[in-house]
Amino acid sequence: MTKVRGALEIKTILDFSKGRVTRNRIRQSLRKAEVIEQIQSNKGLTFRENWIEVGMYKINIIPYAISTEPRRRLREYGGIAINILEALNHEKNHHRLIHPHDDERFKDQYWTDLTKNYKVRIKHLVDIIYHCHKLDKLRVFL
Repeated sequence: MTKVRGALEIKTILDFSKGRVTRNRIRQSLRKAEVIEQIQSNKGLTFRENWIEVGMYKINIIPYAISTEPRRRLREYGGIAINILEALNHEKNHHRLIHPHDDERFKDQYWTDLTKNYKVRIKHLVDIIYHCHKLDKLRVFL
């Protein structure tokens, strides 16, 4: 077993907080987005957490497993899992993890069971982002 020096980098790959958001714009942005899970350099290995911001919601993209081959686009990952976080306090950057299958705002959505089993694809992620955008525009708080 070898020891490798590593670091964690948090990267916002897409931000749908401002401007007009449509399903087509989301789909195009996801196809173009560069989603890298690890970066090899002379300083060591850097693991990257990829986030998508949608107003008061943040979506964390979790790949199934780290690959030996570099992957740069979302479609190369196959299925992914996600975490959805809700902002509690923007000034202090406090967030709360949302469990979509238990939360009233999300439990009627078809994709709630896909989020935990690494079965989310781009077409599901488009619907997730669009739903979070609608909720952000409504400012629904339970």
